[in-house]
Amino acid sequence: MRLRALEVYGLVTLQGPPQSGRRKFGIAPGGAFDRESAALANVLMGNGEDAVVIELGLGTLVMDAPDGGALAVVGAECRVEVDGKERAAQSAMHLRAGAYVEVGIRAIGARVYVAVPGGFLSAGLGAGERISTRSILASAEERTPVECRLAEGPGSLDTRVIRVLPGPRLDRVPNLRLEGEWRVRPQSDRVGVRLDGESQPHGTELPSEPMCVGAVQATPKGGLLVLGPDGPTIGGYPHVATVIDADLDKVAQLRPRDQVRLKRVTLEEAQQARRAARSKRDQILAQLALRAGE
Repeated sequence: MRLRALEVYGLVTLQGPPQSGRRKFGIAPGGAFDRESAALANVLMGNGEDAVVIELGLGTLVMDAPDGGALAVVGAECRVEVDGKERAAQSAMHLRAGAYVEVGIRAIGARVYVAVPGGFLSAGLGAGERISTRSILASAEERTPVECRLAEGPGSLDTRVIRVLPGPRLDRVPNLRLEGEWRVRPQSDRVGVRLDGESQPHGTELPSEPMCVGAVQATPKGGLLVLGPDGPTIGGYPHVATVIDADLDKVAQLRPRDQVRLKRVTLEEAQQARRAARSKRDQILAQLALRAGE
């Protein structure tokens, strides 16, 4: 199966699993920002959770499928049209030979994922590379999974509250109102999501130290910066909090001007939330795997 990119608006990339062991060289792990949505799209296609997918961030992608085939679209609320007819998102669908497909993000969420059977191979494009007009993308396998739809959207789309652990430098910014309301700034991307709130500027300067995906830094002007999968491996802003693993996918779905509340939790609560989220996700993925194999 082949997909040809005809029109590309916004940041559209190929994303596979995060790459470990490279942070010591200053290389970010990368990978799908919303891991849950990418995994759901892959399982709808009968793939492993980490097969290479298209990540579409706040934009529109128009493609055609010269040979036909199948694809799955999961993530942010979006418009999916095949040959000019609207199709349900959060689902797997078949394509006729020569079909035109348009995917465009609407009002809820910031990223949507497109998966194909076996994941994407590519002509000169590796995972993390940007897709542009005239890119040709090929699936790794030639098969046609069953059409089916998720019973409900990904949990990552509920971005009203994001839980955090206190960071090692929280005491260096005493006037910070961490648990207040924050608004997402337009200057947000896979490197980091910027938040504005009521906190005052600070003059704290620190030597650069290691950072991780989900680290929350207090910027000198009083805002927050939540590091994404393409974020820096070190940073000098005070590390005041860390998004818990169970809520990290929600950060990927924050869009400009969204309101979000940060909630401080304990390490034990973060671990319980992680176990609960993984258990629920594993159950959903197992059910989908059975349906995709029908």
